[in-house]
Amino acid sequence: MTGFSIVAGKPVGCHRCGQQSALAAWVPHEWQREDGSWTTGGGRRQAPLCQTCDLTDPHAGALALFLRFHPEFTTGGEIAEDALAQFSHLVEEWLPHAKVPVVSDEDFEADIAAWRSGEFDG
Repeated sequence: MTGFSIVAGKPVGCHRCGQQSALAAWVPHEWQREDGSWTTGGGRRQAPLCQTCDLTDPHAGALALFLRFHPEFTTGGEIAEDALAQFSHLVEEWLPHAKVPVVSDEDFEADIAAWRSGEFDG
């Protein structure tokens, strides 16, 4: 698997429930063209793993549950070799199916309107 990065210990908000994610993956950005073919852009997008929302996902659930019982992967504690091997296996199972947040046209237009009205000004 190339083009992926895993970030733990720096949680981001889950795009579904708003809770902090257990970890996040940076995955290659791809989209489907009008002719049905797929293309990959030069950038990557963040896909959070939520210990609540992803718990029942067939590809992410085992990793979400694993992280509940192994907080050392997100807090920086000592990691046992067998736990690292299991973590690696679970990440490899999850990555090809990691869910990248999708922005709807309505949300995009709302963000543009908010930006134009100065809501994003610090």
